Amino acid sequence: MSNKIRVFVAAYTRPTASDSSTISASKPRPTAQKYHWGLWLEPKGSNGNGTSFDLEDAVAYSSISSPFGWRLHIDEHKSLPSHMLGRIMIGKMVEGTTEADVAKILTQVQMPCEAGSPVGDAVEWIKRVIYELQEVGCAETFSIDAFMEEALSHAVTWHSKKGRTEPEKVNFTWSRTFP
Repeated sequence: MSNKIRVFVAAYTRPTASDSSTISASKPRPTAQKYHWGLWLEPKGSNGNGTSFDLEDAVAYSSISSPFGWRLHIDEHKSLPSHMLGRIMIGKMVEGTTEADVAKILTQVQMPCEAGSPVGDAVEWIKRVIYELQEVGCAETFSIDAFMEEALSHAVTWHSKKGRTEPEKVNFTWSRTFP
């Protein structure tokens, strides 16, 4: 049995997002940009502790190299963040790989609005993160665009649920089940 750290893509509500009543059959389907996306690492059998990796943007973080203020935000958690809707497992850390190694990989992924960057927004950034993790064996190989369509579907469903007690968890890996 493997006790490797699990690798997830997490969906969060945006701080400016309104409640779930804004999602209905009469409105157009939300896009991935409606949600905040990040990487989430957690040990097998976690009760909420984990590490989040996501992009933040604010004028306070702006610099000459990043005029729009994008930065990689890494945070250790003892419990799941209150604004997390859910997480989708995409792989397991390669034996001997640490969270610091993942952080190093993520710092190499271009951020939105960097000079010459083809990354237009945080959704494109998380897609490139998934690709880089696939390259080093920390995420299984699959169509990233198809994954993002399924991830968006989950995010919409999770966001529409009222009164849920804890963020959802889905397995996108080959086994598709949690032990």
